[in-house]
Amino acid sequence: MALYTLLSRGMAVVITDYHGLGTPDTHDYLNRKAQGYAVLDSARAATRLPGNGLGAHPPVVLYRYSQGGMASAAAAELQPDYAPDLSVRTESPRGVGRLQPL
Repeated sequence: MALYTLLSRGMAVVITDYHGLGTPDTHDYLNRKAQGYAVLDSARAATRLPGNGLGAHPPVVLYRYSQGGMASAAAAELQPDYAPDLSVRTESPRGVGRLQPL
């Protein structure tokens, strides 16, 4: 439902999938850099897509849940150095996974 609301208001939506899931390598669920970079690379690709109608430097909002919550939090942390070309305005991670102390 939220996705349709965003689209109906003329916003572009980019959705990343679980990085590495389904590959023969180890799934990197808690690798914040790999996931943060994937989110930022996805946003960067969307803003550079010819004819996207977003303008030169559109605002970027990071909103995710569960593994995506960790990915969006990592993206917000990594953005100033890794993707200073993106205009990240806010991030809103939800249901962020974490390791429990033993």
